[in-house]
Amino acid sequence: MSALGGEALRAICSPGGLRVCAVDIDPGAVIYLKKALREFVELGLLDVRLGAAEALPYGDKECDSAVSVAALHHFRDIYAALREMARVTRRVVVVYDWTPNASGVTNPHSAEELRRKMGADLAAAKSLGYAV
Repeated sequence: MSALGGEALRAICSPGGLRVCAVDIDPGAVIYLKKALREFVELGLLDVRLGAAEALPYGDKECDSAVSVAALHHFRDIYAALREMARVTRRVVVVYDWTPNASGVTNPHSAEELRRKMGADLAAAKSLGYAV
């Protein structure tokens, strides 16, 4: 989230007034997002919380959907993170992460690091019943 500067959140909150819940493990990112997107927080359209993907600070089925953008390769326990996203979601979980082709272009991770992580992440998602 912090890497995107909140622009993805701004785009999601703006068009239809959707209520969005955002979680980041970095206290600085949480503070930044609350300030940068204050208008949405004040309208009750954005709820930003400190937390880890492996222990999301929401109740069972509290969210319509879960979206993870370019963060999966940072999660310590991919199985726990994917189970948590499914737990808090009523509808769909969408996960997007970098492929090895993005190495050195849009992120600092090596192609080999991204390849290894992508393989492990795909295996975890498949074993948990996610469509890949």
